[in-house]
Amino acid sequence: MSITMSIIKRQLTHTSLYHLMPLNGNRENFEEVPLKGTHIWTSDSKVLKDYAIIIDKAVLESLIDVQSDYFDGCTLLCIGKIETEWQNKNIIYFDELISPIKLSNQLQLIFSQFGEWERMLSDFTSTTKNLDFLINASLEFMNMELFIVDSEYNYIAYTKGFLAHNESWTGLGTRPPLDSVNSLLFDNNFAATFEETQVFVYPSFIKDEVLLCYNIFYQGKYTARLMAQYIGLNPSQGDFTLVQRLGQAITSVYKRYFNSLEDYSDNIQFRNTLKKLISGSVSTVERPKELLVYRNWKQGHNFQMIKFQLSLKNNTGISLEYFCSQIENSFCECCAVKLPEGIFCIRNLTLGDNTSVFLGKLPYFLRENVCKAGISNEFANFFDLRAYSLEADKALTIGENRDNMLWYYHFQDYSFNYIKEQCTLELPLHQIYHPALKLLMEYDEKEQSELYLTLKTFFEEKYNGSHTAEMLCIHRTTFFYRLKKIVALTGIDMDDFDQRAYLMLSFALIASIE
Repeated sequence: MSITMSIIKRQLTHTSLYHLMPLNGNRENFEEVPLKGTHIWTSDSKVLKDYAIIIDKAVLESLIDVQSDYFDGCTLLCIGKIETEWQNKNIIYFDELISPIKLSNQLQLIFSQFGEWERMLSDFTSTTKNLDFLINASLEFMNMELFIVDSEYNYIAYTKGFLAHNESWTGLGTRPPLDSVNSLLFDNNFAATFEETQVFVYPSFIKDEVLLCYNIFYQGKYTARLMAQYIGLNPSQGDFTLVQRLGQAITSVYKRYFNSLEDYSDNIQFRNTLKKLISGSVSTVERPKELLVYRNWKQGHNFQMIKFQLSLKNNTGISLEYFCSQIENSFCECCAVKLPEGIFCIRNLTLGDNTSVFLGKLPYFLRENVCKAGISNEFANFFDLRAYSLEADKALTIGENRDNMLWYYHFQDYSFNYIKEQCTLELPLHQIYHPALKLLMEYDEKEQSELYLTLKTFFEEKYNGSHTAEMLCIHRTTFFYRLKKIVALTGIDMDDFDQRAYLMLSFALIASIE
């Protein structure tokens, strides 16, 4: 990239010469003609379209009076404002007090600084871990705080003054707070910016500033964003040009980084396979050992599935990707993926935190991010992900309905509730529960008795007649009379395990709708 008039104008505004550039008559938009250097016009000079020509207003007026198109296509820096109405897109006027030599020296310095910056961008071959160096070196030339945020809202790099300049939005120093991210996601204009391929302006979170943004894409997918903090509300053409050039250099760095990253494709494959196993679109995969070795996991390790549910919904899905990275940074040896059904995370219990450590961290994480979680039972076959993902999902759904004040739910605590739920999926309850109970309820209603309650209490008191009589506030003899009556009416065999199990389940099903 070569220096152009817009960059010259932009850089001059950051020098002591700025007050010698009258606003009246100076343009903001220029033809971007590549320039090699500067030239002070003399009587022997020839027109040089690839140089910035410094010229006195009297000389300029005399030449264009004779031939109006004399300097067409040239880039001019005119000392003094000409009175003639003359259209030239590439001209900057200066106060007559400035000397041509001083202006030429300042321009040569700008050309030199730009050349060093451009060479640095062109020669930069490091990976993203050195992007801090790249943007801090660019800060010296661009005079704007710069930072790069990836698609998961991690700060990849930022200039040395960025954290101090943005205390309210820097979170822990590695990423913005989740509430800040979610506030952006409710902005429709923000959601639309992920498709932008040119530099665009977005409102800053600091008063009287705007952000100049450039999206970084890899293989057509949004990967990161370069942002430059412009103090003021009207950035110049030169500001846009410099941010775009830096963004292009960062895009090249990202391409080299991903192309050289040996496990990048393995990472994508692992996550895609994880999604397919959880969703049930595949039940087995080719070369399972090779898939697991990417994370140093093995078939036979102990695993656990967790489903997270954010209380704050959004339509873009970007914050869900961000939240996945939050999970992986907070808990050891886990991988979180976003699916239409929600966020699912697989934990390797063999290599990661033990259960007590995990459960110690989990409530703080859930409260901080205002979310809840369902937790499956442990399992050893990695390819049983689908079944245990359903466990986590059911634990979350049933747990929220029954114990809404809790932050997380274990499937083992709600498995019987799941069984009861499944019993009535196809047939109504009155067709499912034990027919003996229907007889007892009808008898009680007709005779105003309590045989149903008596049998239910007998089961609840573990078949202990004395405890049952005490709970019902009746004599033991009365209880045994009732029990004989129940057996006579229904034909129940109390010694039959299957009948006892059927009756207990029936009592539970009926209680669930009372």
